[in-house]
Amino acid sequence: MIPQMIVSGMRMVRNFPGFNRDLNFILIIKFLVHCKSVGYNIFNEELLESVYFSLFILGGVVLMFDSRIDTFWATEYFGCTISDFRNSENIVCPHKFLHGSSGAFIMKINDKYILSVPPEYIETFNHISKHDGDLFNEQFLRESLFNFQMTYIGPSWIGYRSSRTVQKEEPCFLNYSNTIDRKLLEEFQKSCDESEWSHGGIGEHSERIAVKYNRNEVVSAADYHLWGKNIAHIGIITHPQYRKKGYAKAVLNDISENLLLHNLIPQYRTLCSNTGAINTAISCDFRLYATHIFLRLYRIL
Repeated sequence: MIPQMIVSGMRMVRNFPGFNRDLNFILIIKFLVHCKSVGYNIFNEELLESVYFSLFILGGVVLMFDSRIDTFWATEYFGCTISDFRNSENIVCPHKFLHGSSGAFIMKINDKYILSVPPEYIETFNHISKHDGDLFNEQFLRESLFNFQMTYIGPSWIGYRSSRTVQKEEPCFLNYSNTIDRKLLEEFQKSCDESEWSHGGIGEHSERIAVKYNRNEVVSAADYHLWGKNIAHIGIITHPQYRKKGYAKAVLNDISENLLLHNLIPQYRTLCSNTGAINTAISCDFRLYATHIFLRLYRIL
């Protein structure tokens, strides 16, 4: 009975707003045992949600995801209710954030999948969402979408950082509208691959671009773009000759600190195959929130 109780409780806890999926397993067990010991019925989700702050008394501060993240993905990105977003059933939504896109976005969060697709493909993807297996399985998707030409992109890792730390060095920011700063960034751009620069997301109108120098040369930069009102999606690019030297970590940390100072939520995304970038993000206190894939679709007539 106790193991079943623990598993049931964990399934409920992980769907709470702000739950950090990287919490230590033992800490979760202790939390559930504590709830039981003080008389709470851990099968009652409302009661458990009301006391989940008790994690803080179990021996250390627990970092949790900001509830604004769930709100963004549910209401602004997928266009569904918070309740539907957090329940255990797969759901298919017509594009909202991706309005006008002909592709399909599939997110895996906990053990469920949420799909954002063109309205005209809802029926097709409703059928796909009922599949019991892995919806990221490329072969399954190609077989299910046999009447489409499909380009499979991903899977991608997406994580968030929730708290500030003590900075060891004074951060440096450049403003693209400043003539001197712009010249430094333009020289840096010349040293980078055009495609990498485009994907790095360094904006030509940004006023707070975090940078690191080697002598008088910019060798790494980080910028962000707002997704909705609160999510700051970060892009990073580093000079090819200065990679794996800690510069990307430094600018990621600097821009994250600045975003948190202004009550914005730092978001970082990279391919799951890019273990170096993921390790950099984790070293800057980012935690995995979800994974996702994107399918470029072209209907075959």
